[in-house]
Amino acid sequence: MKTNYYLETESHFDFDVFQKQFEEKLKEFKATDNVFTLNRILEEMNELRFEYEGAQNLITLRYVQDFNDRETSSAYQEFMSRDTSYQNLVTWYYQDRLLCPQKEKLEKNAGKQVFRLAGLKVNSYRKEIERKVDLEVKLMEEYSTLLGTAEVEFQGEHLPLSALGKYMASPDRMIRKQAWEARTEFFEENGGKFDDILDDLIAVRNEISLKLGRKNFIEVGYERMNRTDITPFDLENYRIQIRKYGVGFASSLRERQKSSLGVERLKYYDDKIMFKEGPPSIKVSEKQFREGMHNLLRDLSEETKTFSNALFEEGHYDFYPRKGKKGGGYATYLGKERKPFIFANLTGTSNDVRVFTHEAGHAFQFFMSSSLNCPEYIIPVDSAEIFSFAMERFAWPWLDQFFKEDTWKYKYSHTAEAFMYMPLANAVDEFEHFLYEKPQATIRERREEWRKLEKSYMPELDYDGNKYLEDGGSFHSIAHIFFSPFYFIDYDLAHTVAVQLLKMAQKEPAAAWESYLEMCKAGGSRTLKEHCQAAGLISPFEKEAIAGIIEFAEELLKS
Repeated sequence: MKTNYYLETESHFDFDVFQKQFEEKLKEFKATDNVFTLNRILEEMNELRFEYEGAQNLITLRYVQDFNDRETSSAYQEFMSRDTSYQNLVTWYYQDRLLCPQKEKLEKNAGKQVFRLAGLKVNSYRKEIERKVDLEVKLMEEYSTLLGTAEVEFQGEHLPLSALGKYMASPDRMIRKQAWEARTEFFEENGGKFDDILDDLIAVRNEISLKLGRKNFIEVGYERMNRTDITPFDLENYRIQIRKYGVGFASSLRERQKSSLGVERLKYYDDKIMFKEGPPSIKVSEKQFREGMHNLLRDLSEETKTFSNALFEEGHYDFYPRKGKKGGGYATYLGKERKPFIFANLTGTSNDVRVFTHEAGHAFQFFMSSSLNCPEYIIPVDSAEIFSFAMERFAWPWLDQFFKEDTWKYKYSHTAEAFMYMPLANAVDEFEHFLYEKPQATIRERREEWRKLEKSYMPELDYDGNKYLEDGGSFHSIAHIFFSPFYFIDYDLAHTVAVQLLKMAQKEPAAAWESYLEMCKAGGSRTLKEHCQAAGLISPFEKEAIAGIIEFAEELLKS
C-alpha cells in the first residue's frame, strides 16, 4: 500500500492546444444534424473537458498541499489565469447543446438533467463578467491562503490550525478551552481581514449578478449550485420545519450532553464532547487506520473493493496536517482517467473515522459515475453530500476494529452531533440569504445579524465571555460562506436522506446498499429530489418530513 501524499503526476497542460481542439469540435457540432455524429462529438468534447478539469484538480491539489511552495503556487496561478477562457468555451458548449435542432433526441442519450444544467450555466456566465469572476477567485484564494499559512502557538509549539483539532477534543476541559482560545485568537487578530474579504466578495458577486440582469446574487448562487428544482421557497419552508422540530430536538440533545459531562452549563469549547472522559478514542495506529479503512471498503461490496484498490494501492490520499497545508478535507478526481483522491487533515481523534468515510463516499460516487462521461454528472453539487453522509453510516458494521469497546460511544456521538449541527446549517443558510438580499449592509450589521441567528437557532450556545465570538465573529471560520454560498445547507439536507438509508439498512441491509449504489451510478444525472423519489425516500422538503426523521433518530439514540 503506497503512502506517498505528493503525486509525481505530469501536470503540464497546453491550454492553447486544448482551446483549438475544443473550438474545432464546436464547429463540427454546429455543422451536422446527424444524431449519431452529434453524440460522438459530445463524447469527444466531454473527454476534452475531463482533460482540462482533471489537470485543474491536480494542480489545485498540489497548491493546497503546500501554500508555502512558491513554484507550485506560480504554476497554479498560471493555470487558473486561463480558467475564464475555459468558462467561455463551456458556455458556448452549453449554448450549442440547447440550440441544437436534435436536442430532444440527444436527451434520450444524455438525460434531461444535463440540458437543465445547460440552461443554468448559460444564464450564470457571460464574457462580460470575466474580470469580476477573476477578482472573485483571487479573493477566495486570499481567504484560503490566510488560513493555510496560519500558525498558532500552543503548549510551546507553533502549529497549523488543523493540528489543534486533537486538543480541541481533549477530555480535559481546560485544555479544550485553551485550544479553542488559541484558535479564536487567530481569527480575532485577523477579523478585520476576514470582514474585508467577505465585504469585497459580496460586492463583486452583486456586481456579477447585476451584469447578468439579476436583482441580486441569490439566483446566480442557486444556479452555481446546480439547483434545477430547489428554490429559495423550498429552503425557507425547510427552515420553518427546523425551527419547529430541529431546534428543540438539538436543545434536548444538549441537555443530555450537559448531564453526561456533569457541568452546570455547556460552553462553546464543549461543542462535540458527548462524554466526560472525552470522545471515543481510536485504538489503532496510523498504519492500522489506513489498513482498516482499506479492509472496510474491500469488505463492503465488490464495487467498493475495486475503488479501494485504486485509492490505496496507488497512494491517492494525503491524510495528515503539515505546515502550509490547507485545512479541512475533500475528495476529487485526477487526470483524464478520473482517478479518485482523498485530501484530509486527520488528527488521531474519533473524528478521523467520520472524515475518511465521508470523503470516501464522495470519491466512490465519482468513481461509480465516471462511466457517464459527463462532467456535470460526476460531481452533482446539489445532491453530492448524500453520498458522503450515507457512506458514513454504511461503515457502522466495521467500527469495532477502530473503537473496540468504545464503538457505541462513536455511534451515539455520530448521530447526536449530526442533529446538533442541523440548527447551525440552517442559521448559515438564512445568514447567506441575508448577505445577498442586503449587499449594502455594513460589516457591523452583518455581525449583528449572525449573532441574532445564532441565538435564535442555538439558544443554549454560550461563548463564555469571549468578546470576539459574542461580537458575531464566529462565521469567519465557516469557509463555505466565502467559497460556495448556499452550499452549507446541503450537508443538513443530505443528512436527512442518509438517516433514512440507515433506517432501511437496519431492516434490509442488502436493499439499502443497492439503493445507495444505484444512486452513486446515477450521480448528477438526478437532482436531490429525484434521488429521493427513485430510492423511495422522503424528500426533506415534504411537509412534516423532519418530524418523522427526528422520531427515528430519537429511537436510535435510546438504543
